[in-house]
Amino acid sequence: AALRAGIGYIPEDRQADGFVPLLGVAENITMAIVDRLARFGLVSPRGREARAAPLARRLSLVSAGLGQPVGELSGGNQQKVTVARALARDPKLIVAITPTRGVDVASKELLLGELDRAAAAAGASLLLATDELDDLVICDRVIVLVRGEIFTEFTDPPFDRERLIAATEGMGAAA
Repeated sequence: AALRAGIGYIPEDRQADGFVPLLGVAENITMAIVDRLARFGLVSPRGREARAAPLARRLSLVSAGLGQPVGELSGGNQQKVTVARALARDPKLIVAITPTRGVDVASKELLLGELDRAAAAAGASLLLATDELDDLVICDRVIVLVRGEIFTEFTDPPFDRERLIAATEGMGAAA
C-alpha cells in the first residue's frame, strides 16, 4: 500500500530491513518496481538490469556487477542499494531513517545529495529522521523531538550547530 501511495522508504537498519543479502544488486534495486517490469508474470533479467543500471551509476555503486549478491558488498554500497530501491519508483514522499549511518564521508555526501536531487526532481517531500547533525544540510526545516514530544523547530537554514545540540538535550526555548 505504501508503494502504491508513492512512498519510498530507507530503513534505519539496512542489514535487517534494507535488502535481501543473497539476491543480486539489480534484483534488490528493482524489487519495489516488479509490477512495472513484469510481463505475463515474468521479469526479464535484461529489463531488470536496464532499470537498475542508471540508479547504480547515479549512486556510484561499486560492485562486481549487477548480479553480485548485496551481502558481499561493503556497508556503504549496501546502503546505496537500499537508497536506489527507495528511489526506483520515483516516490512522492521519501522517508529516510538515518540514511548515512555507517558510511564513509564521500558516500554520505553522495547519498544526501542524491536524496535532495531526487526529491527536487520529482517534486517529492523528504522526511529525514536522524541523529546525525551533518545530515541536516539538505533540510529546510528541522523539528527536534525530546522524549517523543516536539521541543522546538528550526526553519532558517543553515542551522546553528550549537543550538541544535542544545535543543536535542532539551535546553533552549521550547516550541
